Amino acid sequence: MSGQAGWLTKILLPAFMMLGAGGEGCCTNRCGMLLSVLFAALGASGGIYCVIISFLGLIFGPLCDIGNEVYVYPFRNDSFADNYLFNQTMWSICKKPENIILWNVVLFSLLLAIGTLEAILCLIQVVNGLSGFVCGTCLRKKKTDVAGM
Repeated sequence: MSGQAGWLTKILLPAFMMLGAGGEGCCTNRCGMLLSVLFAALGASGGIYCVIISFLGLIFGPLCDIGNEVYVYPFRNDSFADNYLFNQTMWSICKKPENIILWNVVLFSLLLAIGTLEAILCLIQVVNGLSGFVCGTCLRKKKTDVAGM
């Protein structure tokens, strides 16, 4: 359950706060942009964290039974040149659970891609929000003369 709360905090909360940060008026708009920057930075940090953990999960490989009910990380000490990702004949080392290596590779590859996309989109929002905060986004409305029309 704590994993779901972490996911909610790092992804959904910044998204909802960025959407709700707008409002009427010049000062409100700038404060909304600043809030947008802060929450986008939080989302970007969550995306970067996801990328790091996914990368490590891919490099170290899964925890599996190598025989005799001994669960270890069999690929953790291998050199990068002999990495299990590039040598599928090494996959037979893991006896249980079935297809754990394929599951590990697919899961962490998807998380790596999603985390990268999240980090990029949130960093773009940080730049967008900073430019809106610094340069301003409010335009003064001109009063038009109704009688002159």
